[in-house]
Amino acid sequence: MSVRMNSAIPAGVLLGALSAQVWLAPLTKVEESFSLQAVHDILTYGVYPSGRDHYDHLTFPGAVPRSFVGPLILSIFSAPFSWICGLLGGTSAHVQVCVRMVLAVATWTSFVFLAHCLFPKTSRLRGFFYIVCSVQFHLLFWSSRTTPNGLVFPFVTASLGAIIHGRHAYVGLVALASLAIILRLELVCLAIPSYLWVWLHQRRRFFVLFLLGMVSCLCSVAVSMMLDSYFWKQRMLWPEGYALFFNVIQGHSADWGTSPPWAYLVQDLPRVLGGALPLALVGCARRRASTRTSLLVHIVVHVGLMSALAHKEWRFVMYVVPLCNALAALGLEALWKKRIGIFLSIALLCMSAAFCALATWISMSNYPGGEALV
Repeated sequence: MSVRMNSAIPAGVLLGALSAQVWLAPLTKVEESFSLQAVHDILTYGVYPSGRDHYDHLTFPGAVPRSFVGPLILSIFSAPFSWICGLLGGTSAHVQVCVRMVLAVATWTSFVFLAHCLFPKTSRLRGFFYIVCSVQFHLLFWSSRTTPNGLVFPFVTASLGAIIHGRHAYVGLVALASLAIILRLELVCLAIPSYLWVWLHQRRRFFVLFLLGMVSCLCSVAVSMMLDSYFWKQRMLWPEGYALFFNVIQGHSADWGTSPPWAYLVQDLPRVLGGALPLALVGCARRRASTRTSLLVHIVVHVGLMSALAHKEWRFVMYVVPLCNALAALGLEALWKKRIGIFLSIALLCMSAAFCALATWISMSNYPGGEALV
């Protein structure tokens, strides 16, 4: 059964779903506190030394220092909306919603870019991809949250699109290595399959890739140390290096709980993907799918490497969820050719949508601390 699809409508639905999570659950929790407070301080006090002395993190530093690079970028894009809120008499709560909306739009833009990179000639596949993303609660809910993972997520998604597409692979590799060194060191487990894929499949020169990776990492360490040493008022501070020493080498990440090696495969990813999981399995079985192998390599290697760490959170592997959804889009296209496949696909998507609606309704009243402040 052949059905034409204009991908613009599903893309609009995805943007609406991301925006709805911001407006329906505008309050935040402790995981988001550092980045959101950093954005607040930058917008309120500025970045000069006189304003920096009022920053919250100097009084409440947390277990490990986090980079200011992500909050600084988010602050730059949020500054016009913060200024408009001030002119209209808005409060910091309104600015908070604007900041999260900026992050949501950035995530949506990265999804659109990824879809065009993976499926440049097939509007229907792009539409299927947007639909799958639009009914996944965890993806929608956390994409606009100012966790360190949430801040880096749109940049990682866009980088993977450039790498898999191949035309701008070097740009994507530089971005991915820089993001790993500055913002989230676990992205090294995603950079490894990316560099190997470009080397072995796209047949780029190993020496060029090695030099590119080394220069990107060294420059990123320098940028992080320059900016974060200033904001933290410390000398020679590299936050992700500090976090690596504290959490991995000293083993303090286990203080936040441990999980078995198979937790991502049998618990976290099935829960996050929902109805997209069986669709992705169908997509894996497709023949002559040009992007299938690349998607599988990135997913399997990243999840496999992250599974070796004792402390696990689904946010550590959230970067592969859009890739899994791309496989689900391939599966949807295969099932859409038969009537029974259409019914099965609709049933899986409706199941995911129902869970998304229920989880969203629960999350709306799941912030008692925020409600008390209101």
